[in-house]
Amino acid sequence: MAISEIIRKFIGSSYVLHRAALEVNERLPHSLRYRIAYGAVFFEWAAFLRESDTWQKDKLREFQFEQLKKLLAHSMKNVPFYGRLFSDYGFNPLKMQAPEDITVLPYLSKKTVGKRLDEFIDRSVPRESLVKDRTSGSTGMALTVYKDKKALAIYQAFLSDSLNRIGYTLKSKEVRFLYNLQVGNRRHLPFVKHGNRLTFSNQHLSEEWLPRYAEVLKRFDPEFITGSPYSVALLASFIRNRGLIPPRRIKAVIVFGETLYDWQETLLSEVFGARVFSVYSMRESAIFGGSCEYDIGIHIYPQHGLTESAALIGDCREVIVTGFTNYAMPLLRYRTGDMVRRFEESCPRCGRHHHFVGNIDGRVNAFLFDSDGRVAPQLYQLIRFFPNVRQCQFYQDEPGKAQLRVVRAEKYSERDTPDILSRIRATLGPMKDTLDIKIVFFDEIPKTSSGKIKVIDQKLDVRTFLSV
Repeated sequence: MAISEIIRKFIGSSYVLHRAALEVNERLPHSLRYRIAYGAVFFEWAAFLRESDTWQKDKLREFQFEQLKKLLAHSMKNVPFYGRLFSDYGFNPLKMQAPEDITVLPYLSKKTVGKRLDEFIDRSVPRESLVKDRTSGSTGMALTVYKDKKALAIYQAFLSDSLNRIGYTLKSKEVRFLYNLQVGNRRHLPFVKHGNRLTFSNQHLSEEWLPRYAEVLKRFDPEFITGSPYSVALLASFIRNRGLIPPRRIKAVIVFGETLYDWQETLLSEVFGARVFSVYSMRESAIFGGSCEYDIGIHIYPQHGLTESAALIGDCREVIVTGFTNYAMPLLRYRTGDMVRRFEESCPRCGRHHHFVGNIDGRVNAFLFDSDGRVAPQLYQLIRFFPNVRQCQFYQDEPGKAQLRVVRAEKYSERDTPDILSRIRATLGPMKDTLDIKIVFFDEIPKTSSGKIKVIDQKLDVRTFLSV
C-alpha cells in the first residue's frame, strides 16, 4: 500500500483528524489543491478547454475524429467486447473516413454492459489500479463502472470550466447536499461545516431537520447552493411554505444528478432569487454538459465525446454518446436513457459550436402506458400542484395500471386525495378509461442507492412500447 494511501486511511479513521484535514485543505491555494488531488492532467485539460472554447465547427470536428479513431483502435486491441463486435460487423477503425462511419455499429445498452461487464474493461491495465464506481439505477438498472485516475482528473477539468461561467471557484461560499455524510469515523451526520463549505445530508431531509437546515442556511449566507433538484427543491418548498426568509446573496443554484423539471427551476429561482445552473454528466464518464451562462439550456462539450440522438416518440429523442476520456471502460454509441426535445448543432445565445439540447426532459423510462400500450401524458408535471404532499412517485409494472405513491405532509387532508385524482383524470383526458391510477400512501418513498427518488419508477420494458 502506498504511503499516501496509508496516511489517507489514518486521517479518515478519526473525526478530529479528518475535520482538521478538511479545514487545512480549504485554506490551500486553488492550484495546489488541484495539483494534490488530480496532478498535471487537470491543468493540461483545463488549459485545453480554455483554448478550444471558441474553436469553429470544422476544427472541433477534426479533433473529434482524431480522438474517435484513437479510442476505437484502443478498444479493438484491448477491450474484448469490441474486438469481437468489430469483427462481426467487418469494422476497422483504421480505415475510417469520417466520424459518421461509426454508425455501422449498433447502439449499446446498459443491460448489455451490465451482463458482460468484464468484457468491457481494458485488459492491458491491472484491475486493482482502476477506480470502481456504481451508477444510481435511475434508469431501472444500477451499473458497475471502472475508471482510471486520468478520467477523474479530466472530469474535474470539465466541471471547473463549466462552473467558471457563473463565477464559481473553490473559494466560493457554498452549501451542498450529499447522500451519505461521513467525517472520519462518524457516519450519517446531519450537516458539517468546514471553511467555505456547509454540507447537508440528504438522509435528513425530514420534518425534523428541515427547520434546522433553513436556519443554518440563512446564517451561513452562501453564494452558491449545489445538489440534486429533488434535495434543493425540498428545502426551497419548506422555506416558501413556512414563509421563511432565505439568504439573499446567492448567485446561482447548481443542480446535477437527475432531471431538472420546469416547476423545480421556477421554484428554486423564485425562492432563492438566483438563476439555476445545470451540470449534466454520468458516472460512466461518457458525456459532460453544463448550462450556458446566458441560457438554462445545456451545452454538451464536443471535446468530451461524440454525441448523437435517436428518435423515440413524437419530438422526443434519446441522447447517444461515445466518451473519449475513459479508456479503462470505453462506451461506444451508449444509450444514456436521457430524453431531449431540442438537439441543435450550436448554442443560439453564445454561439459556441457545442450541441445544445435545451434541457434534459427526463429519462426514457419516465413514461406511463395505458392498457392499449399508448404513452400517457407526462403526469410528473402535475406534482407541483400537490401542495400538501411531502414526497410522491408514480409506479407502474403493468400496462393500464399505475400507482401514485404519496408521503403526506402535516396539512394533508381527506379532501386532497380526490383533488389529486381529479387533476390526474383531467390531464389524461380520454385515456382516463384505459389507465387506472390509484393513490397509495407510504411513510417514505424508497430511494435509489445514491439517495435519489425516481419521479416515475417504471418496471415495464419501455422500448418495447416505443419500438426503438
